[in-house]
Amino acid sequence: MAKDKNSKKVRCALCKSQYRGFCVLKRVSVSLNKSRICDKFEHDQQKIKIKEVLPTIRRPYAQQELDRQTRKAELKQLKETIKQQKVLEKKGPIKESMIFKPSGNEKFPLTGDLSRFTTTGTKNK
Repeated sequence: MAKDKNSKKVRCALCKSQYRGFCVLKRVSVSLNKSRICDKFEHDQQKIKIKEVLPTIRRPYAQQELDRQTRKAELKQLKETIKQQKVLEKKGPIKESMIFKPSGNEKFPLTGDLSRFTTTGTKNK
């Protein structure tokens, strides 16, 4: 590709003949933002995206730190109140039925004596 005096470097993203990363005139895929020399370039005004400048508010670093510390303190206080509410919502005092009591059998302290249960299967004679 020889460099012409009239040709200039362009970007395919703004060309009319470019569609989804494919150049219709040259019938090849193209990288949209790569600058290249092209004599078939036609500028498409619809493909230009206008950037909107958002208004910004600048705050001093000391104010940012103060705000961060107050947010952190408020969050800590909120967590404490939620924790206190959860404690209050729990079921009142512990009832005697809630306490695990081991059976009186020392040989089987957790389950008790299981010999009272019999099998439901058939017994071979």
